[in-house]
Amino acid sequence: MEQDSVVERALEAIRAICRPGETPTVAVPENPPLEAASIPPDAPDAWREDFIRWALERCVLREDYEDSQSVGSLLIDFAEWAIDHDAVPAPRDAFEALLEEAGFRLKDGMAMGIVLKADLEAVLLSQKVTIQ
Repeated sequence: MEQDSVVERALEAIRAICRPGETPTVAVPENPPLEAASIPPDAPDAWREDFIRWALERCVLREDYEDSQSVGSLLIDFAEWAIDHDAVPAPRDAFEALLEEAGFRLKDGMAMGIVLKADLEAVLLSQKVTIQ
């Protein structure tokens, strides 16, 4: 099984950095967590609720502006958010489907009308403007 070889390689790496004579202890869960690969990438339903929570918490809708954000940076932020919330990150296909379903136009790797709140705040801070 591929997961066994990953665990074995991780243990080898840990052993390599341990002090001589030390035995590392690593807890390996009996039932590994659900992996994104086990959910078909064309099934965005699995991530819809998390996507909505993430978007409300971490994004700003900018439909009246020419703002856009790279799909890659949105996906990375969503993945980090999902992991922080004990959820499974979505694959890019499902994430793009969720963006389009939410009404954001995707063009040349960019999502139009949505930006990360932290990025917008940084830009506005440099311009000495605040958002509510």
